[in-house]
Amino acid sequence: MRFLYFPTQGTMIKTIKPLVAFVKSLSHRPIFGWVIAFIVLNCIVTEDGGVNPNSRFAALKAMTEQGTLAIDNYLNLSYDWALARSGHYYSNKAPGPALLAAPIFALVNIAHGGAIGPGTVVASWVKALVSILLQALPWALLVLWLPSLFPGRFSLGGHAVHFMALAMLFGNTAAIFMNTFFGHAMTAFFLCLATICCCKKRYGLFGLSFGWALLSEYSVALFLPLFVVVIVNQTRNSKWIRPVITGALFPAVLWIWYHWVCFGNPFVTALRYENPLFLGPPQGRYTLFGMLTLQPNVKIIGELLFGANRGILVTQPWILVVTIATGYLAIIKKLRQDAKEVAAICIPGLLLLLWVNSGFYGWDAGGSAGPRYLAMVFPVFALLGGLIYDDLGKLSRWLLWLALLVALAFRGSVFATTILVNRVPLWQFQWHAILADKTHWAFAKLAAYYLILSLPLIKIYLDDRKPGRILS
Repeated sequence: MRFLYFPTQGTMIKTIKPLVAFVKSLSHRPIFGWVIAFIVLNCIVTEDGGVNPNSRFAALKAMTEQGTLAIDNYLNLSYDWALARSGHYYSNKAPGPALLAAPIFALVNIAHGGAIGPGTVVASWVKALVSILLQALPWALLVLWLPSLFPGRFSLGGHAVHFMALAMLFGNTAAIFMNTFFGHAMTAFFLCLATICCCKKRYGLFGLSFGWALLSEYSVALFLPLFVVVIVNQTRNSKWIRPVITGALFPAVLWIWYHWVCFGNPFVTALRYENPLFLGPPQGRYTLFGMLTLQPNVKIIGELLFGANRGILVTQPWILVVTIATGYLAIIKKLRQDAKEVAAICIPGLLLLLWVNSGFYGWDAGGSAGPRYLAMVFPVFALLGGLIYDDLGKLSRWLLWLALLVALAFRGSVFATTILVNRVPLWQFQWHAILADKTHWAFAKLAAYYLILSLPLIKIYLDDRKPGRILS
């Protein structure tokens, strides 16, 4: 009796050939060059990220080295912790990224020579590898996949697909955190995937994606009523409920298990037991968990939208252009159904995030080159921009590209400096850092960024000049 089966050479070839053909087909897509540039840039310059991602790596070390969720023995890594009533310390982050990373982290950090045990730190290359494998690579594949999901809207030879790809890969705050384990990039991936699945009426996969997004960042809960409204409008019945619940079952079980073990209640999160260092003034306006109020702060909303320190206007102004253009198309009744559904999720979603973020004691997100508490929804705006692109006039398209160029230039300055910036004018800080660098390393990174981005641009230009080539 044969207990082990070894595939023959012919069987292996039959298995590998379709995979090779699939990869080859992806490599011929016009946006493939942007995706390669994205991966290369994320690999050649990585950042540690400091205490925020270290909180998740403390949880990963505790899980893989000691078989516990408590980080009592790893407090040297981060002061981002929550002290539960049990007297144990836990990461103050949503658990999704750490739970998803645990198998990879155990394999890389333990089986291949990582520093093991309390008091030891996680090697920078391990942090970068985990982040790239779980965030940058899935994000790159998602961007490559999108034109196939919306073939009528993303012509492979059109400008819309390039706008979408550049905005998703480089032109938003979530993109700058792809190779650091803050969790915002993973949340953006699952929220974008949930939006796509919702639009394509893949309700089971939607439930799974939304569940993982919620496990990755608690504020994703704000999007649930928006998705429900869109799905109810699609189906006009209740048949969607069963596949959504089935898809969400696994992340829901993980949610219940994690919060029950850590805090004794599946409805209690780490926010209730936050490190007092992050709480608001004792007599201040922050009443919910000592750091949050539901009263919106118009001044902070203005800072998040237009301010020089964190504003969308100075970091990714194309989002404001997409929002205004979408409203214009809706008024003149030229907004197509898929764009309507995406807009119904991302525009109200951004408004809800602005409302909640404005009532948060740490609204500026500490060290951050942009409004990272809003970052999860920005890539969905890139999808929306691609969907409405062909319905816009020439002036609107020019405004979109001009606004995107600002975001791409900002990404270059972040690449050359740091993702961790205090509450200071971002452009001023970055260019001062570039010009003040006596080693010229910052300027070299900036030059590398523009060089790497220019290569796919040159290829696209040459391809467009081939005889018989028509660019829509």
